[in-house]
Amino acid sequence: MHMERSRLSVVLTALLASASAPAAADIGTLSRANCLGFVNESVTYDRPQLRNFYGTALSDHLPLGDLISAHMLSSPDQLLSWRHYAGDTNDSEVMKVNGYHSWMLMDENFNLIEHGTRETSTVDCSVTEW
Repeated sequence: MHMERSRLSVVLTALLASASAPAAADIGTLSRANCLGFVNESVTYDRPQLRNFYGTALSDHLPLGDLISAHMLSSPDQLLSWRHYAGDTNDSEVMKVNGYHSWMLMDENFNLIEHGTRETSTVDCSVTEW
């Protein structure tokens, strides 16, 4: 799991280092933990505009009281979408969810509009974020 996060981090760092536009607040990020008792997820998204962008979402699920992650999930690499999702409905324990998000939004001529990275963390359902 750690290697997967490191690999994605290296790719995204290289992509973002070559970009010149500043990060903007248009792309949203959220993590949710323990929704309905078992849903844990992290999402990178563009709402309400639903513009497609290159991005990632990593979701690290840590049982409360533990020091070692139960597992980490990631959205598919190199996917052009308005929503990048990493999550599951398999965690029966109470979790802390740490999300790692990155994005590159380009116009129709592939000019960079915005890019950024963000981390999220929660132990609740974060219903006001969506």
